[in-house]
Amino acid sequence: MQKPFVKLLLSGLGYMLMGNLLSVIMSVSLAFFRGETLIMILSVLFGIAIYLLLVAVPAYKDGLDENAKQKKRKDNTESVPKWRWALVGTILWGVMLIPSVVYLFTEYNEGVYRMLNGAVFPLSAFMLVSTMTTEYPFSSAFVEVLRLAPFAPYVFMGVYALTIPACHIGFILGLNNGLDKDKIMYEKQ
Repeated sequence: MQKPFVKLLLSGLGYMLMGNLLSVIMSVSLAFFRGETLIMILSVLFGIAIYLLLVAVPAYKDGLDENAKQKKRKDNTESVPKWRWALVGTILWGVMLIPSVVYLFTEYNEGVYRMLNGAVFPLSAFMLVSTMTTEYPFSSAFVEVLRLAPFAPYVFMGVYALTIPACHIGFILGLNNGLDKDKIMYEKQ
């Protein structure tokens, strides 16, 4: 018997939220190094990797469960729906589109928007454009006001579209037991 779709979706949502949260924590902890380009590029790559790997974890676990069930069954009459995690990934992508759509059509707070999109939060630092220079209150210093570039929400949507293949690949790896260390190290060629 397969797990109900709602249970798969809820576990995917939980891991998606944790992936975004961990990416934000990593980005905030590296804020001191904001001037170092190499560290910021690594921050972008690691933030996206943290999110995608965490989203793939429940799919991988479900694939392992299905693999174990297939081995126990004498007759393989019940086929495994291989595309159900791609559907879960599509729904998760739709959930992550909500902040971008709201940001595009309303006057939404930019800081909150960047934090909600935790996996691409470090990437947003490269998409800031100067809108104006204003004088700082109570001093003669000038401050440059930075805002997200107009194309940034579309880039965020594109990065979050990687959720779909991450979920599907995670499930297929689990179903084929593709990350079994014994199988990888000791498989005869």
